[in-house]
Amino acid sequence: MKTRTDSKVRIRRAGRRIFLPLLIFPLLLSLQACKESSLYPYKSDKGEKGITIEDVYGVEWRLEAFEEWEGDQVGQSNIPPAEQVYTLTFQKDGGSGTNHCNLYGVEYKTDGVDGISFNSFISTKVYCGDESLDQTFSDAILNAERYQIGESTLRIFYEGNRRALFFKKVVAEPITLMPLELVNFAPSVPFSTSQPQINGDLLTVQVQYSGGCEEHKFSLVGPETIPSGDPTPITLYLQHSSKPDPCLAYISNDLTFDLTPLKERWKQVTGKSSGEILITLNDLHGGSVTGLSWKIN
Repeated sequence: MKTRTDSKVRIRRAGRRIFLPLLIFPLLLSLQACKESSLYPYKSDKGEKGITIEDVYGVEWRLEAFEEWEGDQVGQSNIPPAEQVYTLTFQKDGGSGTNHCNLYGVEYKTDGVDGISFNSFISTKVYCGDESLDQTFSDAILNAERYQIGESTLRIFYEGNRRALFFKKVVAEPITLMPLELVNFAPSVPFSTSQPQINGDLLTVQVQYSGGCEEHKFSLVGPETIPSGDPTPITLYLQHSSKPDPCLAYISNDLTFDLTPLKERWKQVTGKSSGEILITLNDLHGGSVTGLSWKIN
Protein backbone atom coordinates (compact mmCIF):
# COMPACT_ATOMS: atom_id res chain seq x y z
CA MET A 1 0.00 0.00 0.00
CA LYS A 2 1.41 3.34 -0.99
CA THR A 3 0.84 6.34 1.19
CA ARG A 4 1.63 9.98 0.93
CA THR A 5 1.53 12.85 3.37
CA ASP A 6 -1.35 15.30 3.10
CA SER A 7 -1.77 18.01 5.73
CA LYS A 8 -5.54 18.07 5.20
CA VAL A 9 -6.30 14.41 5.59
CA ARG A 10 -5.59 11.51 7.85
CA ILE A 11 -4.19 8.37 6.31
CA ARG A 12 -5.64 5.01 7.31
CA ARG A 13 -3.16 2.18 6.96
CA ALA A 14 -4.85 -1.16 6.79
CA GLY A 15 -1.95 -3.23 8.09
CA ARG A 16 1.63 -3.08 9.26
CA ARG A 17 4.33 -4.02 6.77
CA ILE A 18 7.04 -5.21 9.15
CA PHE A 19 8.11 -8.78 8.30
CA LEU A 20 10.89 -11.13 9.32
CA PRO A 21 12.98 -12.08 6.26
CA LEU A 22 12.15 -15.80 6.41
CA LEU A 23 8.43 -15.10 6.60
CA ILE A 24 8.12 -12.63 3.73
CA PHE A 25 6.54 -14.97 1.18
CA PRO A 26 3.82 -16.60 3.35
CA LEU A 27 3.00 -13.31 4.99
CA LEU A 28 2.62 -11.60 1.63
CA LEU A 29 0.13 -14.28 0.66
CA SER A 30 -1.68 -13.79 3.96
CA LEU A 31 -1.71 -10.02 3.48
CA GLN A 32 -3.24 -10.39 0.02
CA ALA A 33 -5.97 -12.64 1.42
CA CYS A 34 -6.68 -10.13 4.16
CA LYS A 35 -7.48 -7.44 1.64
CA GLU A 36 -10.99 -8.85 1.34
CA SER A 37 -11.37 -9.75 5.02
CA SER A 38 -12.74 -7.88 8.01
CA LEU A 39 -9.32 -6.28 8.52
CA TYR A 40 -10.25 -4.19 5.50
CA PRO A 41 -13.95 -3.56 6.08
CA TYR A 42 -14.01 -0.53 3.81
CA LYS A 43 -12.77 -2.72 0.91
CA SER A 44 -14.86 -5.84 1.43
CA ASP A 45 -18.15 -4.45 0.11
CA LYS A 46 -17.51 -3.75 -3.57
CA GLY A 47 -21.10 -3.15 -4.54
CA GLU A 48 -23.87 -5.35 -5.84
CA LYS A 49 -25.12 -5.42 -9.40
CA GLY A 50 -28.73 -4.46 -9.68
CA ILE A 51 -28.84 -1.87 -6.86
CA THR A 52 -29.56 1.49 -8.46
CA ILE A 53 -29.94 5.08 -7.27
CA GLU A 54 -33.71 4.66 -7.48
CA ASP A 55 -33.50 1.85 -4.91
CA VAL A 56 -31.92 4.10 -2.28
CA TYR A 57 -34.02 7.27 -2.46
CA GLY A 58 -34.06 8.91 0.98
CA VAL A 59 -31.03 7.01 2.31
CA GLU A 60 -28.38 9.23 3.87
CA TRP A 61 -24.78 8.36 3.01
CA ARG A 62 -21.87 9.68 5.07
CA LEU A 63 -18.40 10.05 3.58
CA GLU A 64 -15.82 7.73 5.14
CA ALA A 65 -12.85 8.27 2.84
CA PHE A 66 -11.41 9.80 -0.29
CA GLU A 67 -10.03 6.71 -2.01
CA GLU A 68 -7.24 6.32 -4.55
CA TRP A 69 -7.49 3.14 -6.63
CA GLU A 70 -4.76 1.01 -8.16
CA GLY A 71 -6.42 -1.19 -10.76
CA ASP A 72 -9.35 -2.92 -9.08
CA GLN A 73 -8.06 -2.40 -5.52
CA VAL A 74 -8.02 0.53 -3.12
CA GLY A 75 -4.45 1.77 -2.90
CA GLN A 76 -4.95 4.51 -0.33
CA SER A 77 -7.78 5.82 1.84
CA ASN A 78 -7.66 9.42 3.01
CA ILE A 79 -9.95 9.86 6.00
CA PRO A 80 -11.51 13.30 6.55
CA PRO A 81 -11.15 14.71 10.08
CA ALA A 82 -13.93 13.54 12.40
CA GLU A 83 -15.28 17.06 12.83
CA GLN A 84 -15.78 17.43 9.07
CA VAL A 85 -19.02 15.77 7.98
CA TYR A 86 -19.87 15.16 4.32
CA THR A 87 -23.14 13.49 3.36
CA LEU A 88 -25.24 12.74 0.29
CA THR A 89 -28.91 11.80 -0.04
CA PHE A 90 -30.60 11.02 -3.35
CA GLN A 91 -34.19 11.90 -4.17
CA LYS A 92 -36.01 11.60 -7.47
CA ASP A 93 -35.60 15.31 -8.19
CA GLY A 94 -31.98 15.75 -7.05
CA GLY A 95 -29.39 15.17 -4.36
CA SER A 96 -28.57 17.08 -1.18
CA GLY A 97 -26.44 16.87 1.91
CA THR A 98 -23.83 18.44 4.16
CA ASN A 99 -20.51 19.75 2.85
CA HIS A 100 -18.61 20.29 6.11
CA CYS A 101 -20.14 23.51 7.48
CA ASN A 102 -22.43 24.09 4.49
CA LEU A 103 -25.61 22.58 3.11
CA TYR A 104 -25.86 21.86 -0.60
CA GLY A 105 -28.20 20.69 -3.34
CA VAL A 106 -27.21 19.19 -6.67
CA GLU A 107 -28.80 17.84 -9.82
CA TYR A 108 -27.80 14.43 -11.11
CA LYS A 109 -28.36 12.19 -14.11
CA THR A 110 -27.86 8.44 -14.36
CA ASP A 111 -26.74 6.75 -17.55
CA GLY A 112 -26.95 3.04 -18.30
CA VAL A 113 -26.16 0.51 -15.57
CA ASP A 114 -23.88 2.58 -13.33
CA GLY A 115 -23.09 5.89 -15.01
CA ILE A 116 -23.78 9.10 -13.12
CA SER A 117 -23.05 12.81 -13.50
CA PHE A 118 -23.81 15.83 -11.31
CA ASN A 119 -24.32 19.49 -12.14
CA SER A 120 -25.76 22.72 -10.70
CA PHE A 121 -24.06 22.29 -7.30
CA ILE A 122 -25.71 24.96 -5.13
CA SER A 123 -24.38 25.51 -1.60
CA THR A 124 -24.56 27.90 1.32
CA LYS A 125 -21.45 30.09 1.49
CA VAL A 126 -20.09 29.72 5.03
CA TYR A 127 -16.27 29.75 5.26
CA CYS A 128 -15.27 26.43 6.84
CA GLY A 129 -11.57 27.16 7.46
CA ASP A 130 -8.30 26.54 5.65
CA GLU A 131 -8.24 22.86 6.60
CA SER A 132 -11.69 22.15 5.20
CA LEU A 133 -12.07 19.57 2.43
CA ASP A 134 -15.31 21.12 1.22
CA GLN A 135 -13.85 22.14 -2.14
CA THR A 136 -12.28 18.70 -2.62
CA PHE A 137 -15.65 17.09 -1.94
CA SER A 138 -17.65 19.34 -4.27
CA ASP A 139 -15.05 18.97 -7.05
CA ALA A 140 -15.24 15.18 -6.74
CA ILE A 141 -19.04 15.23 -6.95
CA LEU A 142 -18.99 17.41 -10.06
CA ASN A 143 -16.45 15.10 -11.75
CA ALA A 144 -18.34 11.88 -11.00
CA GLU A 145 -18.45 9.22 -13.72
CA ARG A 146 -20.03 6.12 -12.20
CA TYR A 147 -21.39 4.74 -8.94
CA GLN A 148 -21.36 1.43 -7.10
CA ILE A 149 -23.85 0.55 -4.35
CA GLY A 150 -23.46 -2.27 -1.84
CA GLU A 151 -25.65 -3.38 1.05
CA SER A 152 -24.40 -0.53 3.22
CA THR A 153 -21.88 1.32 1.06
CA LEU A 154 -21.78 3.74 -1.84
CA ARG A 155 -18.83 4.63 -4.03
CA ILE A 156 -18.79 7.45 -6.54
CA PHE A 157 -15.86 7.15 -8.94
CA TYR A 158 -14.22 10.08 -10.69
CA GLU A 159 -11.03 10.95 -12.59
CA GLY A 160 -11.21 7.90 -14.83
CA ASN A 161 -12.02 5.51 -11.96
CA ARG A 162 -8.70 6.35 -10.30
CA ARG A 163 -10.41 8.01 -7.34
CA ALA A 164 -13.62 7.42 -5.42
CA LEU A 165 -15.73 8.94 -2.67
CA PHE A 166 -16.47 6.10 -0.25
CA PHE A 167 -19.70 6.47 1.76
CA LYS A 168 -21.40 4.34 4.38
CA LYS A 169 -25.13 4.24 4.97
CA VAL A 170 -26.23 6.18 8.04
CA VAL A 171 -28.21 3.94 10.36
CA ALA A 172 -30.85 6.19 11.85
CA GLU A 173 -32.55 5.81 15.23
CA PRO A 174 -36.33 5.61 14.75
CA ILE A 175 -38.54 8.27 16.27
CA THR A 176 -40.54 7.18 19.33
CA LEU A 177 -44.29 7.89 19.20
CA MET A 178 -46.12 8.54 22.46
CA PRO A 179 -49.47 9.93 23.65
CA LEU A 180 -47.91 13.31 24.36
CA GLU A 181 -51.04 14.67 25.99
CA LEU A 182 -50.26 12.26 28.86
CA VAL A 183 -46.52 12.98 29.03
CA ASN A 184 -44.86 15.54 31.28
CA PHE A 185 -41.33 15.99 29.92
CA ALA A 186 -38.50 16.79 32.29
CA PRO A 187 -36.21 19.61 31.13
CA SER A 188 -33.44 18.47 28.82
CA VAL A 189 -29.77 18.76 29.70
CA PRO A 190 -28.83 22.04 27.95
CA PHE A 191 -27.57 21.84 24.38
CA SER A 192 -27.92 23.78 21.16
CA THR A 193 -28.96 22.72 17.68
CA SER A 194 -28.03 23.83 14.17
CA GLN A 195 -28.56 22.85 10.54
CA PRO A 196 -31.71 20.71 10.98
CA GLN A 197 -32.93 19.31 7.68
CA ILE A 198 -35.16 16.56 6.35
CA ASN A 199 -34.02 14.35 3.48
CA GLY A 200 -36.49 11.67 2.48
CA ASP A 201 -37.74 10.22 5.77
CA LEU A 202 -34.61 11.15 7.72
CA LEU A 203 -34.24 14.12 10.07
CA THR A 204 -30.64 15.21 10.60
CA VAL A 205 -29.58 17.82 13.11
CA GLN A 206 -26.27 18.95 14.56
CA VAL A 207 -26.12 19.24 18.36
CA GLN A 208 -23.55 21.01 20.51
CA TYR A 209 -23.03 20.60 24.24
CA SER A 210 -20.32 20.63 26.91
CA GLY A 211 -19.03 17.43 28.46
CA GLY A 212 -16.70 14.59 27.58
CA CYS A 213 -16.62 12.41 30.69
CA GLU A 214 -20.10 10.86 30.62
CA GLU A 215 -22.31 9.27 27.98
CA HIS A 216 -24.79 11.67 26.39
CA LYS A 217 -27.96 10.27 24.85
CA PHE A 218 -30.36 11.94 22.44
CA SER A 219 -33.80 10.65 21.48
CA LEU A 220 -36.59 12.04 19.32
CA VAL A 221 -40.22 11.81 20.46
CA GLY A 222 -43.33 12.51 18.41
CA PRO A 223 -47.11 12.34 18.94
CA GLU A 224 -49.38 9.38 18.42
CA THR A 225 -52.24 11.87 18.03
CA ILE A 226 -52.06 13.55 14.62
CA PRO A 227 -53.59 17.06 14.47
CA SER A 228 -55.59 18.33 11.51
CA GLY A 229 -54.27 20.83 9.01
CA ASP A 230 -52.80 21.10 5.53
CA PRO A 231 -49.88 21.06 5.87
CA THR A 232 -50.15 19.09 9.12
CA PRO A 233 -48.41 20.91 12.01
CA ILE A 234 -46.50 18.50 14.26
CA THR A 235 -44.10 19.24 17.13
CA LEU A 236 -41.25 16.83 17.80
CA TYR A 237 -39.23 16.80 21.02
CA LEU A 238 -35.47 16.21 21.09
CA GLN A 239 -34.42 14.88 24.49
CA HIS A 240 -30.87 15.06 25.82
CA SER A 241 -29.95 13.08 28.90
CA SER A 242 -26.72 12.30 30.75
CA LYS A 243 -25.30 11.96 34.22
CA PRO A 244 -23.69 15.13 35.65
CA ASP A 245 -20.64 15.66 33.46
CA PRO A 246 -17.70 17.44 35.13
CA CYS A 247 -15.88 17.92 31.83
CA LEU A 248 -16.29 21.09 29.80
CA ALA A 249 -15.10 20.08 26.35
CA TYR A 250 -17.09 21.54 23.46
CA ILE A 251 -18.69 18.60 21.65
CA SER A 252 -20.52 18.67 18.33
CA ASN A 253 -22.34 15.63 16.97
CA ASP A 254 -24.54 14.96 13.96
CA LEU A 255 -27.73 13.02 14.75
CA THR A 256 -30.00 11.22 12.29
CA PHE A 257 -33.50 10.01 13.11
CA ASP A 258 -35.82 7.86 11.02
CA LEU A 259 -39.27 9.46 10.74
CA THR A 260 -40.89 6.44 9.06
CA PRO A 261 -43.02 5.48 12.12
CA LEU A 262 -44.50 9.00 12.14
CA LYS A 263 -45.16 8.87 8.40
CA GLU A 264 -47.01 5.57 8.71
CA ARG A 265 -49.05 6.92 11.64
CA TRP A 266 -49.89 10.07 9.64
CA LYS A 267 -51.08 7.98 6.69
CA GLN A 268 -53.17 5.79 9.00
CA VAL A 269 -54.90 8.73 10.69
CA THR A 270 -55.40 10.98 7.64
CA GLY A 271 -56.13 8.26 5.09
CA LYS A 272 -53.77 10.02 2.67
CA SER A 273 -50.83 8.53 0.82
CA SER A 274 -49.04 11.83 0.20
CA GLY A 275 -48.99 15.36 1.56
CA GLU A 276 -46.91 17.70 3.70
CA ILE A 277 -46.05 17.87 7.40
CA LEU A 278 -44.68 21.08 8.93
CA ILE A 279 -42.27 20.17 11.71
CA THR A 280 -41.40 22.17 14.83
CA LEU A 281 -38.37 20.80 16.68
CA ASN A 282 -38.46 21.53 20.44
CA ASP A 283 -35.27 20.99 22.50
CA LEU A 284 -37.11 20.87 25.87
CA HIS A 285 -35.11 23.68 27.44
CA GLY A 286 -36.59 26.76 25.82
CA GLY A 287 -35.46 26.52 22.22
CA SER A 288 -37.25 25.43 19.07
CA VAL A 289 -36.86 25.37 15.30
CA THR A 290 -39.99 25.87 13.22
CA GLY A 291 -40.95 25.52 9.59
CA LEU A 292 -39.23 22.27 8.63
CA SER A 293 -41.18 21.02 5.62
CA TRP A 294 -41.48 17.26 5.17
CA LYS A 295 -42.96 15.98 1.93
CA ILE A 296 -44.76 12.66 2.32
CA ASN A 297 -44.67 10.35 -0.70
